[in-house]
Amino acid sequence: MFRSIKRLGIITAVLASMIVVPAQTAAAADGCGDDWYKGSDGYLEKDGPWDGAGTRNAWVYHSGRVRFCTQNDFIGDDDNRRALIGYPSDSYPFESWVMKNGNYSKFCVRQTIKAQITGVKSSSSWTISGSVSKGDPSVSASYSSSSETLTVTVAKTGTCAPNANQIIARTSGIVITGTSDDSAEVQWVELNTQLSIEYWVNGTKHVDNHNLTEKDYS
Repeated sequence: MFRSIKRLGIITAVLASMIVVPAQTAAAADGCGDDWYKGSDGYLEKDGPWDGAGTRNAWVYHSGRVRFCTQNDFIGDDDNRRALIGYPSDSYPFESWVMKNGNYSKFCVRQTIKAQITGVKSSSSWTISGSVSKGDPSVSASYSSSSETLTVTVAKTGTCAPNANQIIARTSGIVITGTSDDSAEVQWVELNTQLSIEYWVNGTKHVDNHNLTEKDYS
């Protein structure tokens, strides 16, 4: 009888270790960080045309993945307080592809990424890390005390190639976190691909801007 109970205890311990180890491995591999775990993944994907004068035209396509992370809190887990932009970077960066026709004096592709954090009590209740920091000139933030909403903007430098048939812009490795307040939540992340275009037709200069925008909610 004692041997049977002992054997049952050993089998139970082995089964428990088989369950716990993969769970720990999965938690460590989700990219959210210590004391955080994956809440959900959002996918952004959109495409559309730009048409200029004559045979000048372009097709814009952008895509990427944002991972929303929940903080493991002993009182109550804080949902979606963190967002990983373009995760994993080798598979799902925020990527903008532009295929174009025609001759141009200027053709630039610029990515602007925004994240809105709700339930924050001050303009400093956020952090950004990874490939950019708060001191980066591409990073800015606006805060509304009445709605307790903060919008973080990362405006990347444009990639310009007027003579190329294809331009690709990529952004990844950005981590945005709502801090200080238990109610902080990254509500949505947005990718905007902007074209800045200049060309001449019969001595007349044409200037055009075109935007493709996609938003994903947590």
